[in-house]
Amino acid sequence: MAAMNEQKVRASHILVKHKESRRLASWKDKDGKELKQRTVKQADEILMGYLKTIQSSNDPISKFHEIASVYSDCSSANADPAGDLGNFSFEEMQKPFSEATFGLKVGEITGAVVHTASGSHLIMRTKLKPTQVRASHILVKHQKSRNPVSRNIANNGEDGSKLDGKTIKTRTEEEADKILLEW
Repeated sequence: MAAMNEQKVRASHILVKHKESRRLASWKDKDGKELKQRTVKQADEILMGYLKTIQSSNDPISKFHEIASVYSDCSSANADPAGDLGNFSFEEMQKPFSEATFGLKVGEITGAVVHTASGSHLIMRTKLKPTQVRASHILVKHQKSRNPVSRNIANNGEDGSKLDGKTIKTRTEEEADKILLEW
């Protein structure tokens, strides 16, 4: 069993809302006509039917996402993969949802329905998404650059070595620094 004090986990879920859900609408039932008629017991029975289908599949993970894409009342049904909630900490989700998720191993699916104020859920813990860092930079080449030729043709002379009338091969590091600081 996973420790509850882990920083982040990732999960996918299938949500079936019912008349006791805190928000009586979904992406597929905008007016909540069906949801307002569905009992908690009916929502749970629907999910247990999905669970049987998932467990009898040759590829339970794919089947989980397939069912989420068609039947989940959460807008995460449109995520890639369907039902994916991304990485989250324990505090970011409702307590019963976090307790169930943090109690699963990667690839495990809850064996019982999990109830929150949002509705009834089946939850599958998945691998964490790697942290993504986006970076950009400005490069001003100089005489000590590993490759003193600019790849930006608009900045090159015919021999690929001129930038702003100054030859990269003769530009000092100090001159390159000055150019950067002027930007």
